[in-house]
Formats: sequence, C-alpha cells, structure tokens
Amino acid sequence: LSSLEHISGSYACSYMCYHCDNLREINLDNLKTITGNYACEYMFNRCWGLDSVTFPSLTDISGEYACAFMFEYHPHNLTSVSLPSLKTITGMFTCYSMFSECYSLENINLPKLTTISGDYTAYMMFYTNNGNNVKTVDLPELTTISGIHAANCMFYNNNNLETVNLPKLTTLSGDYVCVSMFNGANLKSISFPQLTTIE
Repeated sequence: LSSLEHISGSYACSYMCYHCDNLREINLDNLKTITGNYACEYMFNRCWGLDSVTFPSLTDISGEYACAFMFEYHPHNLTSVSLPSLKTITGMFTCYSMFSECYSLENINLPKLTTISGDYTAYMMFYTNNGNNVKTVDLPELTTISGIHAANCMFYNNNNLETVNLPKLTTLSGDYVCVSMFNGANLKSISFPQLTTIE
C-alpha cells in the first residue's frame, strides 16, 4: 500500500486487517487523507504484532466514525504512534478510541495537529483502562477543540502521565468539551498559556 494517497467513501477499508495477529509492519507512507463515514474503522484493530504506527504524510481525517477503533487493543507490543503531518480531525465520533487500550504505548507524536472539531471527536482516542507508559503529551500547534464531548477522556487513565503542554490552545467550545481529557495519579504539570475562550 506504499503508493496509496487517499482513502475515501463510506466504510472504505473498514475491518481491512482486523485481528491479523502476525502483521508486523504497515507501509502507508504516502497516505494523505482519510475521509468518509466509517472509513478505516477497525482497520488494524487487534493486530498484536505491531510495535509502531507511522503515517508520515497523513494530514486530514474526517467523516463520522472515520478511524474509530482503528488500532484499538494492542496490549503488549505497540509502543509508538507518529502522525507528524496530521493537522485536522473533524466529524462526529472521528478517531473515537483510535488507540485506546494500547497498554505499552510510550510515545505519541502529533506535532502539527491544529484542530479537533466535531461531536465526540477524539473521544477516548488514547484511553486505557489499566494505564500506559506515556509520560508527556505535547501538542504544540493545537489551537481549537470544539464540539459536544470533543476530546472527552482523550488521555484518560494514562497513569504515568506527568506533563501536558498545549502552548497554542486558545479555544474550547461545546457542551461537555474536554471532560476528563487528562486523568492520572502522577500528573504534575499542565500548561495552556494561550487559552482565552471556554464556551
């Protein structure tokens, strides 16, 4: 799939590699957009052999339930998630539980993410029931989180989390937005220095 640039359409690639226990590597280096209701839902769910996920060119994810549960439940091996070009996550339930229950996760890289928008968008995106190994969440370009329940429980139960840094976040908008977004016994520092609007 190294030449694939766009995934679009309802249910496109849904359950495509579900429960492929021996899958060790994913090459989607040129994938730029995922759009469409339920696109990529459960696509690599329970692929327990994966130890890292990198989509270097992916810029936009949109559509109801797009990427929902895409990599959910990797209890042992998955340690790193890198989406270095991702800028926008939009649409109802988009990225819902995308990386939830990844207990060995250590590194999350979202350096260009600017916008999370839509009801329940990014809800439980990195949620775990029993914690993981992420110590720092740094979203240096994120400016806006909007929508009913948007980003709720996004990093919930990350019990090793110590530092949260959202230096450009200016706006939180929507009923119940960011409820329990961060929760962990070891959280020591939260920085939202530019936050001006909560509505």
